[in-house]
Amino acid sequence: MKKIYATKTLQKDKLYNEIQESIKTYYKISIEKEQKQKYYLKSLKVLNTTKNKLLDLDYDFERKYKEYSRITQQRISTIEQMARDKEYVSLFITLTLPSCYHPFKSVSYKNERLYTKRNDEFAFDSVNEAVKSGYQFLNEIYKTFYKRVKNFTKKELFYVKTIEAHTTLIPHLHCLLFFPLEHYDAIRGVYKRIIDHYQLQRVDMEEVLIKDNINCASRYILKYIVKSLNDSSDYFEARVLDGWKRVNKIRLLSNSQIPLNLEIYKKIYYSISNIEKNRIFSKKNYKLFNVKEIIDEKVRTQGIPIYYFFQQNLFLEQKIFNADSNCSKTKQTKFGNIESLFHIKLDMERSRDSKNRLIYKIKKFIIKYRGIEIYQQQKYLILKNYI
Repeated sequence: MKKIYATKTLQKDKLYNEIQESIKTYYKISIEKEQKQKYYLKSLKVLNTTKNKLLDLDYDFERKYKEYSRITQQRISTIEQMARDKEYVSLFITLTLPSCYHPFKSVSYKNERLYTKRNDEFAFDSVNEAVKSGYQFLNEIYKTFYKRVKNFTKKELFYVKTIEAHTTLIPHLHCLLFFPLEHYDAIRGVYKRIIDHYQLQRVDMEEVLIKDNINCASRYILKYIVKSLNDSSDYFEARVLDGWKRVNKIRLLSNSQIPLNLEIYKKIYYSISNIEKNRIFSKKNYKLFNVKEIIDEKVRTQGIPIYYFFQQNLFLEQKIFNADSNCSKTKQTKFGNIESLFHIKLDMERSRDSKNRLIYKIKKFIIKYRGIEIYQQQKYLILKNYI
């Protein structure tokens, strides 16, 4: 979220000052949220009853943000790799809200948008009202677009969608679509009809070639949602974005479902990265070897994301059984090749809460690498009001 550039006259406008105050508020809310989380976690102690070890809990915004950025990059790159495997084409589209959602008029000036005056078509009493309403409208537009695209592609479609803020805080949408070439003209037609139907003006559609560069398409979308945090400017933007999404209940990123569950990916990744457990004895050459280093080398050699490597090299046995009679019968599923590097056994208990919503509780979670156990779910006891 870059600084808003405006003429001196416009800087005296009520809406301009509202934006400046909102930016400060978003930053403050992000800080306050972290402090509350830190205080709450400090009041807890977690006892690992499996190892009889007391654990300290902590929350750090920068650490969490970097973890989120890394995992987001892995998931998007995995979707792109899956699309490449199927020889899909890709389209990158941008949807910007109609003029009535934008508080100011602007012109291009030195590669920036210079806001010059109030937009007479602005239909809201405040920018905050326009942000909330605009986000809902963008979701309505995309939902209609996606349903019509699915009429042509059926299950042959991958997507990554993100919501970004203009410097005026008004949201707009970016989306990366992957699908078979045969649907290309039909999808372009759907896009044009959606633009006409909703009277959208500032829009964009661009074909992205993914055959020659593994990260070509994913870079298009990642640059809008991931800040590097290399300097104070990046950090400030990330904080403001965090507050902006919290206040306005905005989901920044959504994407197609992929075979490997995120929580399973995290457990595999952290298990092989653990100093104590990532060194395994090889009976073949009678020496210890580092699992993470071996996998990193394979990923570099093959030019694929590590998330995708795990997905292609695991065998999952999953069992879901009932805790009460209000749920359906026990369900067992298997995924992957039994000869895979990683074997995962996952047992979950299913029940319903007071509002009849399904709840899943993990009862057994074991990960093995080449037959050697590298992770087993631990049992924990939360001790409240510890301080």
